Amino acid sequence: MSTYVLVPGAWHGGWAWHPVARELESAGHRVIALTLPGLSVGDDPAAVTLSDASEYVAGEVERRDLGEVILVCQDSSALPVTAAAHRVRRRLARIVHWGGFVPVAGESVLDTIPTADADMLTGAAKAAGGDSVLVPVHRWRANFLNTAPEHVQDLAYSLLRPQPMAYFTESLDPAEAAVPDLPATYVVGSADQSLPHDDDWYDPKYTARLGIRPVVIDACHAAFFAEPHLLAGALDKVGS
Repeated sequence: MSTYVLVPGAWHGGWAWHPVARELESAGHRVIALTLPGLSVGDDPAAVTLSDASEYVAGEVERRDLGEVILVCQDSSALPVTAAAHRVRRRLARIVHWGGFVPVAGESVLDTIPTADADMLTGAAKAAGGDSVLVPVHRWRANFLNTAPEHVQDLAYSLLRPQPMAYFTESLDPAEAAVPDLPATYVVGSADQSLPHDDDWYDPKYTARLGIRPVVIDACHAAFFAEPHLLAGALDKVGS
């Protein structure tokens, strides 16, 4: 079967993928879930850059000598994953975007999200010292894990780590941001409230960059907590 390398988005570690990984493993796949630099307990978020994240992803694929990999990114991890994909292209079979961005050169995460959201994150980072930021709990409940009961929202929130601001403020160069020469899938949840969307849910500027239509599932943005079976099912289809 397939080998999946799962990369979580902002505030999460590889642990967030465990419910999805369990289902993919039950279907016979090999699964590796990564935690980007700066997002483990004890890491210094001021010491990492976006390049560190992309080098880490590419380095793990190389170090483990993986082949025919389905490389899955979520949310903001699309930036380092896209850059990494060019470095390990010969080892990849497909790239999958789950509920997140599709980068362009010179555009950071703060550049692509609505101005009010960018201002909120920047202000929260300054209040916390400037090097990292944690999503406010009210936004987590309303926009990221909105389909889950409150006790699940709160438990998941307690596991989040502050995101290094470099992952939000830095961007890719043209070679790194180019759409990799790989088959691509864009999966999104119909209940995802984290990104701008039209009546078909998805923001056309992201899927248009890939030249594809999205695969829509009945899930929220943080579906690995609330609807892992649906997300795992969507991922399983591209690898079976």
